Amino acid sequence: MAHQPSDSLAPQSEFSREASFGYALVLLSRLVSADYYRRVGRHEVKFNQFFLMFELWVRQPQSQIELAGRLNVGKAAVGESLSNLENLGYVRRRASEVDRRSTLVSLTEQGRVFVEHQALQKSVEQNDYIRSIIGAERFNIALEVMQQVSLAMEMNKGV
Repeated sequence: MAHQPSDSLAPQSEFSREASFGYALVLLSRLVSADYYRRVGRHEVKFNQFFLMFELWVRQPQSQIELAGRLNVGKAAVGESLSNLENLGYVRRRASEVDRRSTLVSLTEQGRVFVEHQALQKSVEQNDYIRSIIGAERFNIALEVMQQVSLAMEMNKGV
């Protein structure tokens, strides 16, 4: 006998904005991005470029291809962002000593300082603000759920 899904697990036949996980995440992403700009100020580093810098802060150096894969964006978009960040003095690119065809990217000292002292501190403030709205327990649950979904989707490369 086949397993019958419960009503709560049954696929939706119609789109409902109120019941759409994806819509809620896109909306939240837009709001978090706007809040980032408000907190950091209209800095020359765009929200998506901060994620690139954060990725380098966590693990560097990385090749442009690795960055594109980890951020799930095209190589051209990564290259454009890196050019902007390089012009600002936040990243540097150099040829790999192992494979000269590969370009390795790392943060400069100025880039590291930006990530650690400006952007990450603003992220802590943002977390504190969200925690004050929904409470610590719900914040931790929401964070855990988002991390689980992100990990599962990253492993499966989407739906």
